[in-house]
Amino acid sequence: MRWHRLADQKKRVAIFALAGLFFALAQVVNIGRMGSASQSMGVGDEFTVMAGAMLGGVKMGGGGGKMSNMVVGVLIISVLNQGFNFLNVNTYWQYVALGCVLLFAVALDTLQTRAAVNAAKKVSGTAPTAQA
Repeated sequence: MRWHRLADQKKRVAIFALAGLFFALAQVVNIGRMGSASQSMGVGDEFTVMAGAMLGGVKMGGGGGKMSNMVVGVLIISVLNQGFNFLNVNTYWQYVALGCVLLFAVALDTLQTRAAVNAAKKVSGTAPTAQA
């Protein structure tokens, strides 16, 4: 049992190391794009990242989502942001539009989940249970 926990810890450390590596790579690209570095770079981008992940189908409670779908969600958010910047839309209205897109994605996900649960109830007579 101890070896199993050790393997899980090694996987967790490897995942965090990869996340750090990708973050560093993203910051190098960001600094190259901006032409300078500042300690306040990226402040407030958490909402954009979470919205892109949720738009891609990642469940905030865990247990669902694919990396390819998340990349598509982040690309959609990026295209929206670039389009709004090209049209000189105020930042406040950009966040409002992003919130509306996020609400639409969450509502659609909720409807799809309910439909899947109802379909499973019709087939088996009981709601599906989460497996650990």
